[in-house]
Order: sequence, then C-alpha cells, then structure tokens
Amino acid sequence: MPPKAAKKAPAPKPSKSKETGKKPKKDVGKRKKTKNPKKENSESSSDEDEDEEVVEQVENDQIDEQEPNNYEFLPCGVCSNSEEVRIILRQCGHVVCVPCMLENLVNSILIDAKTRIPCFVAGCASVIHENDINAVLDEKEPALEMYMGVGQRRYLQHKYNKYSISYALMTDNIKQCPYCKSPYGKEDGCNFVICANAACATSFCWTCAKPIGRPISHYTYASTCRLGYTDYERIFAPFQMALDIHISVLFIFLPFVYVAAFLYVPIIILFLIPISVAYGVWSKAHSTSNFLSGPEYFITFVKMFILSSLSIVLAVPVAIGSILSGNIICSIYWGMIFSKTAGCGCTSDKLNTLLCLMRWAGRLLGIGPYGQLLDSAKKERAAARIKKEEQQAEAELLEYEASSSSQFSTHKIDENGSSSQTEVLDGGEQK
Repeated sequence: MPPKAAKKAPAPKPSKSKETGKKPKKDVGKRKKTKNPKKENSESSSDEDEDEEVVEQVENDQIDEQEPNNYEFLPCGVCSNSEEVRIILRQCGHVVCVPCMLENLVNSILIDAKTRIPCFVAGCASVIHENDINAVLDEKEPALEMYMGVGQRRYLQHKYNKYSISYALMTDNIKQCPYCKSPYGKEDGCNFVICANAACATSFCWTCAKPIGRPISHYTYASTCRLGYTDYERIFAPFQMALDIHISVLFIFLPFVYVAAFLYVPIIILFLIPISVAYGVWSKAHSTSNFLSGPEYFITFVKMFILSSLSIVLAVPVAIGSILSGNIICSIYWGMIFSKTAGCGCTSDKLNTLLCLMRWAGRLLGIGPYGQLLDSAKKERAAARIKKEEQQAEAELLEYEASSSSQFSTHKIDENGSSSQTEVLDGGEQK
C-alpha cells in the first residue's frame, strides 16, 4: 500500500498585532532592552555628572560654612582677646583686634615715624600692608567710632601718608627740611636752601642737612660745606643788577653812597642797638603773660630804660667802627664803576671782575677765607658748564643718529615699494 501523505501543518494564524499594525508586547519588551545603547550610556553619564556636581556643591557649602567659623573663634595674636572686632593681616595671616591695631599704629606713626610698620604679633617679621592700615583708619567707617574718633583717625592717616611719601622720595638727590620735613630736590650749584613753607622758612645747608642762621658764617672756617655758584649769583644779584645801570647813573649816586656809608650807617647802628635791647625786654615780658598788671608794666619799663641806656655805651664804639666799613662799601661801589668803564664784556663777566676785586681785597685785609670760597665756586661753575656742554653734544648726537636711521628706513621702504610696483606692472603686461 502506498504510504499516506503527511498532513500539512496548519498555517499560523496572524497575530492581532500584525493585523492591526501593532507590535507584540513581548517584542516591545525585547526591543526596549536592546534599543539605542549609545543613548542609554549618555543618559547614565549625564546622571553621574549631575550627582558629582551636587556632591561638589554640598562640599563647597560645607567649606564656606566652616571657614568663617574657624576665623571667628581665633583670638587676637597680641592680647589673646576673642570678643573684639578683629582683622586678618593679608601679608602674614595673623589675627589682630582693632583696639590693639590702633594702639600700635599710634606708637608706630606718631612716636617712631615709621612707614614700613612690622606685624605686631611677637616673632613675626612681615610688614603690614598699607590697605590693612587704611581699612583701620578709614574715616568713612562709622563702626570705628567706638574705638577712635574720626579726627584722630584722619590725623593718623595724614601722618602715615606723609611719611610714606617722604620714604618713597628718600634718595641721594632729595633731602628734607630739618624742621617741617618738606622734601627738596637737588639743584646744581645750590647748597644754601630756604624752606618754601611760609610757616617754617628755615635756612639749612644741603650738604650737611643742618639748620643754619647766617649762611656766610656756616660756610667759612669750621665747616667743610661750601656755597654753590648759584648761591653766589643769588647773593650778588643786586650787584649784577647795578652793573646793568648806565655809568652816568653810578656817578650821580656816588655822593649819596659816601653819605650813607660814613653818616647814615653809624647813626642807624647807634640807635638800632638800644632799640633792639628794649624790644627784647618787652617781648620777654609778654612771652610769660598776655596781660600785665600795673606793677609789671612799671618794672618792664624800668628794665627797658636801664638796659637801653647801658647798651648805648656799647653802641658808640660799634658805630665808630662802622665808619671803617664805609671804606669797604665805597671800594665796592668804585669797583662797580671800574668794571663798567673797563669794558670787560657782558654782565656776568663784569660780575666776575667785581668778585675778583673783592677776593683780593679780602685776602689783603684778612677778613676771612672768602677768596678760597669764590675760587671753589668758580671751579664748580666751570665744571658744571663743561658737563652741560657734554650733555648737549650727546643729545645732538643721539638726535642725529635717530634722524639718519629714520631716513635710511624710509629709503628702504621706498625701494621695496617701487620693486613691488614693477612686479605688478610686469604681471599685468604678461597678462
């Protein structure tokens, strides 16, 4: 018998998902597991980054909360007090309370006159920053009123700024007035300085920086300091002005010079000494008290009369001796006339001639080492003139080199520009 044919397996029924165009649930689940691995990795990495940022933010918040707490309980490095307001010095990191800071600043600025103030903590060699000092002395900060008044803080700030400027200007070419501490720069040939401060007006020597009274007496015997050539020009400025006057005017005033030298000067000295003595007694009496009683006025007038009468005895020989000084005055005047008639050049040359006559007169009469002073000033002026000429020659040489180099560079640029232009023209012709 022939074998029976095998029955065909029934065809699988189409699923509802296939009929409706929807995917089966099992396939959906499987596809979700295997769908877009790159996207899943990016999502996981972004989640990790967000977690790290959150952790870092939390740590920073904890640090910010801990840092002020650490400094809040640090005591003052000077007095170990933790209740007052304290400041952290930016140079060394030490903590100092405001009362200790102000107290030590008063000592350092007003007493020691320091500009580079060291740290007040024992064993610290660092210098306090100027911003820390300005913060404690700030006149616009009302919270500092409980420690120091605004007037005192303003005064300390003024002194500190002044000392800082003086410290910055302290070089070999800058010196200070011995009284008001005003800075002055070096001027060639000038060693006799008068302070420009109207409240001070102190005369001092630039070489030794000491206050001096009469300049000639300081620069003569017992001093190694010397007047500069500009000092002599300033001292003899009236003589130089007189040398510019016409000679006829000098002859017209010659009789008046003799009368003043031999008559007026002795009379003035005769009366000036008693008057100055009486004025000294009057000033001394009023220096102790602004208001004098009747008996005090009587005693003062008696002292003035007695002392001024005694001073006349001293004034008479001095006045007689001043007659001899008339010869010196007249000789100087005749020297001016001689320098005008000699025709020795310009006014400065005439002044040098007059100074030469005075130098020889001083040597003959033995009235002081003025000849040596004038010689040293003359040599100093000649050296300064040579130095100035050398500086001018050097400046002219540098200017010539700069101009020649600029002309050479301009010529070179012109050559390059012309060559490039010919290349363009050649290229155009080739085209």
